[in-house]
Amino acid sequence: MYALVVAAQNCIAQYRVGHENVLREISDYIERSQLSGLLTLTGASYNGVSVNDCIYNARLHVQRLIRNRIVH
Repeated sequence: MYALVVAAQNCIAQYRVGHENVLREISDYIERSQLSGLLTLTGASYNGVSVNDCIYNARLHVQRLIRNRIVH
């Protein structure tokens, strides 16, 4: 039996200092614009880095769209 092991360096994205503030500014801009309630940003770059985070946040966004009667 053989095994090949490779260490993947620099493979997990790291948020830069101030990333949270940039996201808040983007969210505030969307909320103040004509896109409010119509545009939602989600994914590993926004809130969390794992697949679980992406699924959880996507679910929250869909629930919000349903509450706002954007999606039926």
